[in-house]
Amino acid sequence: MVDKVNIKEEYQKFSKYNLPDYDKLNEEFEFYTLEKTDFLLQNMRRRIHNKLAYFAQIIEGIIYPNPSSLVNMQEAKFFNEEEKTKITQLYKKIVLFERNSSALDISSDEKENATYIQMMYKEWPAIKEQMKAILKKMQDSWKKEETSSEDSYFG
Repeated sequence: MVDKVNIKEEYQKFSKYNLPDYDKLNEEFEFYTLEKTDFLLQNMRRRIHNKLAYFAQIIEGIIYPNPSSLVNMQEAKFFNEEEKTKITQLYKKIVLFERNSSALDISSDEKENATYIQMMYKEWPAIKEQMKAILKKMQDSWKKEETSSEDSYFG
């Protein structure tokens, strides 16, 4: 039987970097699911990166909808140009954070990973709030009826 690692306990060992509260970070990024403590900060940064990549993918479906995707086409049409401009700005911000994280995979050290985690902790609330609004509108798009059903073809 493999002993379960205590990620929180291991995280405390990096206190010299003045990192954010583990419980708050864990609540957002689910670090408790990490299985190893080797390269802990690097793995935590990668977990953050994965969540950002997931959000970037969602946003891409709005600002660059795939015409062969019913989901993309349905949701994208409910955002006006002003909203899409704001969403594009968020997209650029997220992709920049992703690229910063990817660069750390090339030449990474403990301090750089800690700095990234600190930066994302500060930026995350704003990203999260914007994503909540976007996802709410995407959900709502499925509740609204088309204004004109005459243009639809089902046969």
